[in-house]
Amino acid sequence: MRRILVLLTLGIIASGCYSSKTLVGQWTTQSDAGNGTMTFRPDGTFHSESTSSLATLVLDGKYEFKGENLTMQMAAWDVKSKINIHAEDKKEMDAGLREPATMTVSFLDADKLKLMSATGQLTMANRAKK
Repeated sequence: MRRILVLLTLGIIASGCYSSKTLVGQWTTQSDAGNGTMTFRPDGTFHSESTSSLATLVLDGKYEFKGENLTMQMAAWDVKSKINIHAEDKKEMDAGLREPATMTVSFLDADKLKLMSATGQLTMANRAKK
C-alpha cells in the first residue's frame, strides 16, 4: 500500500511540474502593441499573429525555452496592413526580425503567463481553451 501511495504521489508531482512549465499549445495574448495568438509546437517551432489598429503581424520560426528564458528566432514574417508600408520600412523590419527575440517567462499558473521582452514590453497570455 505504501508503495502505491509513493508512486501515485510521484506521478501527481511529475504531471504537475510538466503542465505548469510547458509553453506547448495555443495562447491568446494581450499587450500595448496589440492582441493576438501564439502557438508553440512540441517540435520547437511557433506561429504568432498580433493585431493592432493598423496592422496584423504574422511570425513563424523556432523557439527555445530554458528555465525562465524564451528565445524566438523568426524564419518568416508578413504584415497585413491597413496602410501602405514603404519598402524602406519593410527592410528595417526585416533587419530587426532577423535578430533573436529574448523574453523572460513567468508562469502565474499552468494556463496564464507573463512575458517580458528585453526592451521591457509586457505581454500577458492565457492558454486557449480547447
